[in-house]
Amino acid sequence: MLNSGYETCIMCGKDVEVTGLSNCDFTDTDLDTRPCGLARTIEKNCAHYCPYCGYASFSLEKDITIGNKEILDLDEYQSIVKMEDLNVDAKKFYLIGIIFKHLNEFQKAATSFLRASWFFSDVNELEWSKKSRDAAISEYLKSDFTFKNERSIIILVDLYRRNQRFKEAKEAIKKFNLDNFKDLETKSIINFEIELIEKGDYSVHKVSEIEGAN
Repeated sequence: MLNSGYETCIMCGKDVEVTGLSNCDFTDTDLDTRPCGLARTIEKNCAHYCPYCGYASFSLEKDITIGNKEILDLDEYQSIVKMEDLNVDAKKFYLIGIIFKHLNEFQKAATSFLRASWFFSDVNELEWSKKSRDAAISEYLKSDFTFKNERSIIILVDLYRRNQRFKEAKEAIKKFNLDNFKDLETKSIINFEIELIEKGDYSVHKVSEIEGAN
């Protein structure tokens, strides 16, 4: 469900019209957890962007830099803000990824870059989509949690596969160890990923394909 309104940007004080998201059913997903159906369409509204100062956040009225506003002045951040031709839905998630990256919030940064890759892909910005996946991979690898969690490993493997980094995908699976997959769904997903990797398949696939594929 979508609802529109205004938020006052905590960074510059300007009022920005935003669209919010609430009560959405996430059913079937892609292998990298991207939702399908209506949820897929409105996922972009989970984050907001201030066109006046370039601040990106899940709410423009909250400071996700937790006081480290200098992050927004970094060349890495500002260079993206100044790219006016970038799709704003992808751009805001990429910017949030940069913020979390510099806060050493590795899992949050990885998730934000992952989301950016979805929206860059939607507008056929394939190089930026690939760049976003590489950024997500980098953040997942910094996090100790990644290799302790089945679903994080699945996302990491899918990111490697989508970017044709098949050898690294295999190494990630080996490092986690197939025997450590206890959940039946995640075990079936990783086995499907292995099949795709062996075929050199780097296209998008859905979880719903697995039963028919195995």
